[in-house]
Amino acid sequence: MDATIILLTAIVTAILINEQRRDNIPMLPACLNNKFYREIKLSTFTGRYCGDKTCLIFDARPHELYKKNRLEGSLNFPVSQFDFFYKLYLSDTPRDIPIFIYGRTTSQAFDCELAYRLATNGYKNIMVIQ
Repeated sequence: MDATIILLTAIVTAILINEQRRDNIPMLPACLNNKFYREIKLSTFTGRYCGDKTCLIFDARPHELYKKNRLEGSLNFPVSQFDFFYKLYLSDTPRDIPIFIYGRTTSQAFDCELAYRLATNGYKNIMVIQ
């Protein structure tokens, strides 16, 4: 019991001190903040954008999952190999092109991470398909 109280007191104190510092450490990864992208429902995407050749559709899941089931026209863009696929797909792409990221519930963390990394590279029109 004493160890639990000491541990909780230490955690609360660390959080309070961290929040007061100018150079504080973020408590959650920046990619979990969805200000870098907009969310769009799959039904809205298929009705409005599906088949549009002026947009890019990326599947952020690992290649094994991408091979099993994917959205037609999507390109595999695993976050773990971001630098390689960024050069492969986006080296000469305008920063305002609509980019859709697909993966659904099994890859929500991958989707958010890819959206964040694209946003930090200057892309503004990013949508994650839910």
